[in-house]
Amino acid sequence: MNLENNAPPPDPAATLLSGSMVRPKDRLNELKERYETLVWCRAGRDADHDCCEPFKVLDDALKIAKELGCSILDPWPSKKSERLMVGQYLTSRLWNCECARGEEIKEEKFTKTLDTPLHAAEYLLWRVKELGVSDQGVERPAPEPPKMYWDVSVQKYCVKRSGDGEWQHENKENAADRLIEVGLDPHPGKNELSEVNQELLNVRNHDAVDVMMKLAGYPEGVHQINGLTILVPKGYKLIQPVKGEALHVNAILRKSLVKQEGTFEGEQGYGSFLRHLQSSCLCLREGYRSGSLATFLVGPQGSAKTFIVKHIVTPLLGGRRANAKEYLSGSAFNDELIYSEVWFLDDASILDDPRDRRKLGGRIKAVVADPDVPYRGLYKSQMTVQPFRRFFACLNADDLEAMPALAESLEDKYLLLSTQKFTMPEGLMPLPTVEQRPVFEAQVRSELPAFLDWLLNADLSAYADDRFGTKAYKAPDLVLAHEESSGLQGQYLVLCELLNTDKDAIEMTAAEMWAQMVTDTFHPANATQARAEFKSVIKLGQILGVMSRSKQLSELVSSRRLGKRGDRYWTIRMPKRTDRRSARTDCSTLREEGHE
Repeated sequence: MNLENNAPPPDPAATLLSGSMVRPKDRLNELKERYETLVWCRAGRDADHDCCEPFKVLDDALKIAKELGCSILDPWPSKKSERLMVGQYLTSRLWNCECARGEEIKEEKFTKTLDTPLHAAEYLLWRVKELGVSDQGVERPAPEPPKMYWDVSVQKYCVKRSGDGEWQHENKENAADRLIEVGLDPHPGKNELSEVNQELLNVRNHDAVDVMMKLAGYPEGVHQINGLTILVPKGYKLIQPVKGEALHVNAILRKSLVKQEGTFEGEQGYGSFLRHLQSSCLCLREGYRSGSLATFLVGPQGSAKTFIVKHIVTPLLGGRRANAKEYLSGSAFNDELIYSEVWFLDDASILDDPRDRRKLGGRIKAVVADPDVPYRGLYKSQMTVQPFRRFFACLNADDLEAMPALAESLEDKYLLLSTQKFTMPEGLMPLPTVEQRPVFEAQVRSELPAFLDWLLNADLSAYADDRFGTKAYKAPDLVLAHEESSGLQGQYLVLCELLNTDKDAIEMTAAEMWAQMVTDTFHPANATQARAEFKSVIKLGQILGVMSRSKQLSELVSSRRLGKRGDRYWTIRMPKRTDRRSARTDCSTLREEGHE
């Protein structure tokens, strides 16, 4: 100890602040609790102080500090704003004890009268050395504050719960508690912020995000999306591929989707489904976030179509699935969909109304082809994001009316696959009853890593396509059934009747047809019917395009481009006379019913 020229002892507080010397909070709290049992002064202000032993009490306090492994440079636990070290606090306590002031110390290595605070500090440092108490502090890294973000949209902090690791919003007081917990000082110094408030200010300045929201296809962390800084609090869960057998998974898919074993045509639906699933898994793993082909699985009960989506597709594509019913029927709020990789529809009843069917067609196009999705959370501002999503619908055969019309813009945007009722092969678990489902589902779940390993390495190039990764295959029998249910044949007959010609075929543009039908002054009811059935010249052109591609009508409705401008001319071949009479009857019936 250098006391020459009455040099003051080193300032423990300055040493601490410059050297990151800190102690575990629990030991310091115990030091304080045990210290408070010591009595510095036993007499009143005007009484005899001969019984007081301040120097012994100081030694007892230092011995407790040594026992607990504390240093005189450690911060003294206190709720006061002034920051003191253990040594500073004990020196102050000794000097403020009247029993100690003016005492003459005559020891072999220390002789001095305690008549100034400096002498009290020198005495403490001597006793620290004599008793072997640490005067260096225990060096360890400064407390590491938990990672936080500032959510500008709600003006709150984003913090991670220590228990389950989930992110949540917290106000300033709760966020400050977390910083105090790891050792940051909540008490400000003179003309400066406390360590806690300084850290919170740093978060607001340097770790601000526009919003915290879950988002499909994104791992946990901060992402720059469409000019926005977004904190994704929870990502998808990927299954890791493992070599092995997946007997039950393979059996379910083959039995449900293969229509005829051993033929390309019979296995085309199965191959297309596998290729779509393979492409989707690769896109999710490689961070390619977009939509892709919508998949319609059509078949009877017992064909495992819903099981396939819930227990095979969903786990392989991140583990999150949302019901798309409300969104597809026109709802603007899509909170759950925006963070789910699998969009699922298992209830076609919402699409009984033809107007809802048109909404479905428009929204399927957006889900499949548009990389941007408007996010309209309830009570939240709209933003545009690019989530990963795959749409799957499970329908019964009589639900085909819920399918959108095969418009040209939709034709290459969905798979239409047939599923068959089946039984599991001998030697495997049978399809379960309600009581057996948990065991069966657990078995399928245990096989998914092996199935994924096979899927990612399978050669499915025969079913591949450049645009969406998979050719938009549609089962021929379902296409035919859908055309019948969509009313195309009836629309064709009504069109022929409204054109009102005795020729076997006519050729004109859609605009010419529309003009002829709606300006028929001799048959004003026909004009009314044309507007009710075909709406507009644009809609008429779309319906003609659907007819020309349908299996039923492709030979009766066709088109070619003529003239310098390349106008599309439609050739309409008229039906047989008996069919025309049927169409005429249909028109009359519709007029009588006031069809709109």
